[in-house]
Amino acid sequence: MSSIKGSAEGLKSDGIQGQGSEILTRHNFETVLAQRNFKSNDAPNHVQDLDIVELRARARAQEEEILSLREQVAVACMKELQLLNEKYKLERQFSELRMLAAASAKVVNTE
Repeated sequence: MSSIKGSAEGLKSDGIQGQGSEILTRHNFETVLAQRNFKSNDAPNHVQDLDIVELRARARAQEEEILSLREQVAVACMKELQLLNEKYKLERQFSELRMLAAASAKVVNTE
């Protein structure tokens, strides 16, 4: 019986050792595969990250340009309004001068 127990224990310990080394081998293999996949997948992800960063920077630059252009349009509109006001003011003055010139011509003609 002791020989049976001994051989059974030997099988158990050999089986456990065999399973342990198989598990370690499988784990190492999976680790290597994961590293290869990570390295191969990392490059496209890194490129995608750079593309995203570049697109965000470009979008931010375009938004700043849009704001700048809106400010320029607002300034141009204000200048246009000022010029129109000055134009209408000068037209009124010119009209008044014409009326004064016409009135003084009448006075000169009547005398």
